[in-house]
Amino acid sequence: MTQWRATTKASAWLSPADAKTTFGKNVDFVQSDNGSDLAVFNIHANHYRLIASVHYLAKHPRKGQVYVLRILKHEAYDLEKWKQEL
Repeated sequence: MTQWRATTKASAWLSPADAKTTFGKNVDFVQSDNGSDLAVFNIHANHYRLIASVHYLAKHPRKGQVYVLRILKHEAYDLEKWKQEL
């Protein structure tokens, strides 16, 4: 988690492609059931999923923020209940 935070804090992403360049196979992009675009990061050797809303600099030039919405164990993530909640 510390490494994820440091990497994210040092980044200035303009788009999902930039996040993908930073995290490679350890980030995917999904939509919640209500249509929210979310980033899902694999953390701690793929044991946990960190679900975040990313405000990219291209759309929010003064913000460029990452909002952590959930941190779930892999098993809880696979149940997909979070998709209904976010």
